[in-house]
Amino acid sequence: MDTATETTAEATTETTTEAAPAEDTTAEAEAPAQTTEDNGTVSTDGSTSMEKVIGALGESFMAQNDGVTFTYNPTGSGSGITAVEEGRCDIGLSSRNLKDEEVAKGLTQTVLAYDGIAIIVNPENPVADLDIDTIARIYKGEIKNWSEVGGNDAEIVLIGREAGSGTRDGFESITETEDACAYRQELTSTGDVITTVAQNPDAIGYASLASVKDSVKALSVG
Repeated sequence: MDTATETTAEATTETTTEAAPAEDTTAEAEAPAQTTEDNGTVSTDGSTSMEKVIGALGESFMAQNDGVTFTYNPTGSGSGITAVEEGRCDIGLSSRNLKDEEVAKGLTQTVLAYDGIAIIVNPENPVADLDIDTIARIYKGEIKNWSEVGGNDAEIVLIGREAGSGTRDGFESITETEDACAYRQELTSTGDVITTVAQNPDAIGYASLASVKDSVKALSVG
């Protein structure tokens, strides 16, 4: 599917905006935010799909800044943006662009990286490819059985992310399924989606491409 962007955002008295697709963002708050001069800690909060990149960046940052601790709290994109807005962390991480109302509150964003959104199924599922329209119809509940798309005679189990997830925001934007998905389960992390699909031969889900493991199969999307 299309790419998603990983971004950083800061809260300042002068705001700036940057255009990008569905992004992973980081945000920083004004006076309430902590700094390395205050306590030797840089705290980040947000997108679970950014775990790999933030882990690598955090290790590199600490290696170059002796005595400074870099922390990451994987709470989801929406929670990360709220946390930095409220001054509860230094950097908020999001798998989407900031919304106009978030920018209006003084948050600014910086694009950190681009990622893809993968459509995943269980490795036992014979289906190998789907187009965007078919994926949308599946998630809206218009296609309910795998046999309708060349798979086994089994009900399709729809797995997605919770409201506020940047990955969900990107997926629903690309497939034009905002507020129309008939999810069976709405999970709170990328890892939970991957684990659930890996354990259910009839499940379908979406996840950060960088996080996809051999335990699931990523479909070709036409």
